[in-house]
Amino acid sequence: MFLQDINHIVLVELKRPFVKLNAEHIGQVLGYKGIIENHNPSIKDIDVFLIGYDLDPNMPKGLKDLQIDLLEDIVNKKRREFDEFLKILEDAKEDDYDIL
Repeated sequence: MFLQDINHIVLVELKRPFVKLNAEHIGQVLGYKGIIENHNPSIKDIDVFLIGYDLDPNMPKGLKDLQIDLLEDIVNKKRREFDEFLKILEDAKEDDYDIL
């Protein structure tokens, strides 16, 4: 797991609710990545995340060096995953009762 790898960093830039994510923020977070790479050459892997509440309509898409997400999308995805997990547990519980 990467949490045990001292050469793997997760860099997260979280913007305030009233700030729309834009190209300037991409430059900012990639600048942070560059600083880390320059001062820690042993680090081989840096995962970069830019998270906010809204996107500027002109925001570049499909960048390979970072992942851009809206907080609402992350929460909704995790909520769906949790609901699926609960259903699996409920189904397993029902199956256990069927055996008895």
